[in-house]
Order: sequence, then structure tokens, then C-alpha cells
Amino acid sequence: MNRRTPRNLLFIGVIFLFLSVGFAAKAFALGFWTNSFKNHGFIGKAYTCEGAGFSPSLFWSKIPEGTVSLSIIMKDVDAPGGVFYHWVVYNIPPGVNGIRKGISPSYRMPGGFFIQGINSFGDRGYGGPCPPPGGYHRYFITIYALDVKLDLGKGANAYQVLRAMRRHIIGRSSIEGRF
Repeated sequence: MNRRTPRNLLFIGVIFLFLSVGFAAKAFALGFWTNSFKNHGFIGKAYTCEGAGFSPSLFWSKIPEGTVSLSIIMKDVDAPGGVFYHWVVYNIPPGVNGIRKGISPSYRMPGGFFIQGINSFGDRGYGGPCPPPGGYHRYFITIYALDVKLDLGKGANAYQVLRAMRRHIIGRSSIEGRF
């Protein structure tokens, strides 16, 4: 028997595992957009700490079959101390197709209820971009379609929501803004 055979089999096994995990983890892409700024464009001051700090309007479509709830997370991936979470929203009913601009932390939407969690500022609801002086930062807003309603009370932070969503994401999509 060739001495290389076990190594080749191991290599093939690792490739197979990588591909099968990659395909199993792939989630359905939702339609997701905002009319508050262009995707990959600059976020207007009205949505930041330099303005009124309004939350952006968000809209979505193509919700996958089997969706029980939706979650939205906005993060700054260029923050000096690591990822900074600006908005955490969870348990959005699947029949809802958008959130209007400037919602308050206690907003109740017609036909359903959702919870706004604690952002990295330590506040409930939306906290607009407010980077330190220097270059611009990239902000990603991601919507997640989940096959469960998250069993979290009010006041969950991004880490708790992300942990609870693990293994329940059946669809996702992101938009990016810069400031």
C-alpha cells in the first residue's frame, strides 16, 4: 500500500467536511434595503450622533418559508475596541415587512411587537454612528430570518441575541453604510 494513501484520504476527508459544513450553513438571502442611505454609501448626519440620531427606515422581502421571527443587528466593524453594536432588534413577526425611520426604544408596531435590545452604548434601542475622529467606519445592518422566536426577555444585548440565534438562521441579508 502506498504510504501517501492515509494522508490523501485525510486531505479528501477534510475537504469534504469543509464543503458539507459550508453548504449546510448557507442561508437563504432576503431582499433587504433602506431609503435612508444608499447601500455602501455614506450615512446622513440625521442618523448619527452629529444629527438627530434617527434610526434608519428598513424594508425586507423574500422571507424564507418556515420563518418564525426576524432579528436585526447593526454593527461598526471598524471600532477601535472591536465590533461595536449600534442596534439590536429581535422577535420581529415574519408578517412585518419594514420598520419606519426614527422609532423609539419602546415602539410597538401595528400588527405585532418586537424587542429592541441593549446596544454597546448601554442603551436600549438605536444608537447612531459616532466614530472617533479619523477615517470613516463601516456599519453593517443585517437582518436574520429565524426558525424560532427567541426566548429572551427585554434587555438582551447583541452577544445574547447572536448566541440564541445560532443554529436557527434560515436566511440573512446585509446592507452597509459608512460614516
